[in-house]
Amino acid sequence: MRRPLPEVAALAERLRAVKPVQEMLVYDVALTDAVKDTVDKIWTA
Repeated sequence: MRRPLPEVAALAERLRAVKPVQEMLVYDVALTDAVKDTVDKIWTA
């Protein structure tokens, strides 16, 4: 996996302190996991 550009890493670090961004990321990870689990079940059925 490649490292992000320094500017991107700096922006990500600043956004971590923003509460709505944290909540959005938690939701995004949960949604991604749910979609992956569903696709895995369909592909193995």
